[in-house]
Amino acid sequence: MLRKNTLYLTFGIAGETIDKHPGITIDEVAVVDSTRTAFRVTGAFAKDLHKRTIGGDLTDDSAALQFVLKHAQRVNIPLPEPHN
Repeated sequence: MLRKNTLYLTFGIAGETIDKHPGITIDEVAVVDSTRTAFRVTGAFAKDLHKRTIGGDLTDDSAALQFVLKHAQRVNIPLPEPHN
């Protein structure tokens, strides 16, 4: 559940930023969690998620999470090994 909430919040924050800066094109937004699993959505989706949230279309947390999970794709992003 924490992962799902984090995806929802992170993509929503990205969408808010994209909405505030319409002159910048963002094709994709990726989130990498603590297990090094990456999830990706389009910039347009992130912007739409933000607008639906502030517009009240996604007031129910479970509906919002399902909306994100339906569109977020698990992807492989090559990451450097962490330094200990």
